[in-house]
Amino acid sequence: MYIEVFYPGRGETAGPARQICAQCPVRQQCLEFAVSNRIVYGIWGGLTGPERRALQSDWLRAARRDRDEAIRAADANGLTPEAIARSFGLSRVTVTRIARSGNQGGRAEPERPAPRVPPPREVDYDRAARRTWRAGSA
Repeated sequence: MYIEVFYPGRGETAGPARQICAQCPVRQQCLEFAVSNRIVYGIWGGLTGPERRALQSDWLRAARRDRDEAIRAADANGLTPEAIARSFGLSRVTVTRIARSGNQGGRAEPERPAPRVPPPREVDYDRAARRTWRAGSA
């Protein structure tokens, strides 16, 4: 088997590589490796680079959701943020943020300050009348 089959040139078909991948027993692991390591070129797991990029955001979102659920469960069971952070390879601050947030993706909604409402302006009616009179007389 020639490796060039898995790296077709521009305009060449990926068909031969896809046929090999269809029969491969480690196709899923190959695809997971390529997606998790952001490999751009070649046919991995039967998919081209653009096809893998489309999957990548969905996989990352699902992986983060699973990770965040596990962190919340560990926090609910009384583990310290430091212990959870060590086991997940995250900072204590990140673990605390995820554990305290209840929304999707573990991202806390930023607190937005109340909009500033300017105080009511005092209107100088005499000045406004003078402007109107000048504009009308011109």
